[in-house]
Amino acid sequence: MIVRTFIRRLLANPSIRGHHCLSCLQRQQHHHSLHEGNSSGGSCLVSDQRITKAEVHRKIPDKQFRPLFDELVAGPDLRFLDTLFARNGYQLRIAGGAVRDLLCGQRPVDVDLATDATPDQMKDMIRDRTNIWALNTSSGARNGTIMARVNDRTNYEITALRKWTDERPGLPVFVTDWSVDAAHRDLTINAMYLDFTGCLYDYFDGVGHLRRRAICFVGDGTGLSAIRQNPITIMRYMRFHCRYGGHGCGHDSRAITTIREQRHLLRSVDSQTLWSELKKLLSVNGCVGVVDLMLGDLQMGEYFGLSDQSLPADSTLERLREFRAVHDRLSSAVASGRLRGWDGLTLLAALVLKDWELPSAGADMSVRLSLSNTEKRVLAFVVHNRRTFAQTSAQEWRRRIVLATKDQQQLLRRQVLDCALYCGHWEVYDQIKRLVVPDFPPTGHLFAAIGRPVPNRAALKGVLNELKLFWADSDFQCTDDDLKTHLESVLRDIDKK
Repeated sequence: MIVRTFIRRLLANPSIRGHHCLSCLQRQQHHHSLHEGNSSGGSCLVSDQRITKAEVHRKIPDKQFRPLFDELVAGPDLRFLDTLFARNGYQLRIAGGAVRDLLCGQRPVDVDLATDATPDQMKDMIRDRTNIWALNTSSGARNGTIMARVNDRTNYEITALRKWTDERPGLPVFVTDWSVDAAHRDLTINAMYLDFTGCLYDYFDGVGHLRRRAICFVGDGTGLSAIRQNPITIMRYMRFHCRYGGHGCGHDSRAITTIREQRHLLRSVDSQTLWSELKKLLSVNGCVGVVDLMLGDLQMGEYFGLSDQSLPADSTLERLREFRAVHDRLSSAVASGRLRGWDGLTLLAALVLKDWELPSAGADMSVRLSLSNTEKRVLAFVVHNRRTFAQTSAQEWRRRIVLATKDQQQLLRRQVLDCALYCGHWEVYDQIKRLVVPDFPPTGHLFAAIGRPVPNRAALKGVLNELKLFWADSDFQCTDDDLKTHLESVLRDIDKK
């Protein structure tokens, strides 16, 4: 009762609502944790200005968070940036995805930073320093982001606090109020900040939403403003729901209504950005439900070049059945420890029903999704071979890779690996994954050693292929003498013919 009364008083006091100070976590107890069942420690509250919404009575799990946070901010490059900005009178905080990952007990891959300094003020701080410089384009600075390279080893994106207005469409207005910047971010779980003392600034209950595995738009929850400002937000919402929403968690009906009404805006998204987001989404273990929603109820397939207009009425169901089957094979392999994950391209192949839908065939997908030439060739290989792949042994695929030209070996190896993943042909996958083909040793001197002239080009190719296969079958360990003996045998067989 005493603890509940204390929390109610804290929540009623606007001067102390806003962020969680991690340096004081251990001084309080009995608060809810980010993840259910973790109740060790507490939360210390300090003030911030104009907090829109914050669940301040949840503690950050020290055992997961603190070691990762301490390791991150102990790095000399981040410490240098923090000191540089502080000495010039500006605040610098870790922002967005890195905060979210730390709260989930994951080491961030990238660390993005936010500051109340404008781009021009950041440039002034950096100018004439030998251990930091800006790697920037004019468009990046106009949008508020400076790419800083520190000590010639680490790049950090540092973005000024900003808001978007109708008066300056497409261009931000720079502000100094952190809550205003948070209000213009897309999702609540991306609208949190950490300073370098360990204080978490959470303006829209991102911590609570992470705990409940709820993916919510900032503001009224519809996401209309964010989607109109940047339509790729639709894909970001779907991707984050795959990753953080949980397989059994429902969607916010307001968000889904907005996405259904505004999905046509995806046509304005450039093909490279659209493929980048879709590829990330398709690489998430558990993305089946979201893909089902996107292609089924929301009918978004046409925006990815997957039009069902020229296909039978049940083509969407057929796509989704194939997609689920392939996804479940991959997911089971991850659960068993056989795989750590997969590339989104593998699951994209499951959504392609017919050869003429492939980018290489000039279909809509080639316009909507900016696949690289290698990705197009891998995708086509999987679609062409998925029904007959099991008819070819691992040994035969190994031989084909060995006989390929050097510049084709890497491509064929990836094609075979992707198709093996798709089909769940693990014997092939394991053997080809281990396959490393060294340079084939010179053989010209072998002909001289046995007193035979080098055959003409047509005959030579067949002879060399026989030698390469013999060499590969020895696991690339045979000696010059072994190759010479085998060469004599090959030439005798040719003579008999």
